[in-house]
Amino acid sequence: MPVSPLWIYSLGAFALTLLGAALPILAKPWGKKNVWRLLSLGSGVLLSVAFMEILPEGWARNSLMTGWGSVAAFGSLFALESHALMHSCPEYMEECDIHVMGWVALIALSLHNLLDGFNLAVSFQSGLKVGTTVGLAISPHKFADGLILMSLFLAKGYPGRKAFIWSVLLAAATPMGAWLGACVLPKLSPLLLAACLGFTAGSFLYVGAADILPRIHKMKDETSLFLFLLGLILVGLIAS
Repeated sequence: MPVSPLWIYSLGAFALTLLGAALPILAKPWGKKNVWRLLSLGSGVLLSVAFMEILPEGWARNSLMTGWGSVAAFGSLFALESHALMHSCPEYMEECDIHVMGWVALIALSLHNLLDGFNLAVSFQSGLKVGTTVGLAISPHKFADGLILMSLFLAKGYPGRKAFIWSVLLAAATPMGAWLGACVLPKLSPLLLAACLGFTAGSFLYVGAADILPRIHKMKDETSLFLFLLGLILVGLIAS
């Protein structure tokens, strides 16, 4: 029996999260610019997928519910990030005086990964090509999540082995979200499916436009900007 592409990509996300978590233990951590360059490429792809694939799919079902789903994603992610610094934690990614306990980062990043897994399942509802593109786009984010969390735990003085075990829980959140999505989505009405598509698109737009893009401008790294723009056009090139 062939394995569903959803599980291939969700398990790939699991492995990449653990790879990112293992890097500070097995080798010197990547420079911050390298992490941002990975995130820049993935975020460009996510934005392009949201505009070119996910939103049109939702609008075809119900434009109003798609809009409400997008608004809900923006509001909930903004609230979560404001209270828990969910994505690309400033303690690792930026010079910052804010010090967040690793446990807060673990909980927040796990919720984020759970949502990513669900969004991956929603993307495969729109077709194999869309799901595959999204799966490739979130891969750099999973690697960065594992690297960031492990760096936070090590900075707080946790033993490497214990910190890695907690990173396994973070990694498992993505396939868990995909499983939840696979169980729930086939049972939804077209209106609720449109809302889910809107939520997925809103999540991608928030991560790319509100979270990643301002930091790319702040860094003034031409390579990150190039990779972001490349990510934007990749979806159009694949679709043509």
